[in-house]
Amino acid sequence: MTSKHQTDQAEKIRKEVAKVDSHQHASLPPRSMVHKKKHNTMKFPLIRLLLLLFFIIIILVATAPYWI
Repeated sequence: MTSKHQTDQAEKIRKEVAKVDSHQHASLPPRSMVHKKKHNTMKFPLIRLLLLLFFIIIILVATAPYWI
């Protein structure tokens, strides 16, 4: 009573998904290349130094009434 069409209704969708998956994987770089890159949080030591001095000045100004 069951025809081939009823037993495998998703065959067309499976083929389309397989075709899309193969195209997506071809355009992505390998995982080793993605994780090989080094991520620096701050590249410029001058900016890091100025930021540190800014926070020290803020802390000194905020605590000045307590130590004068």
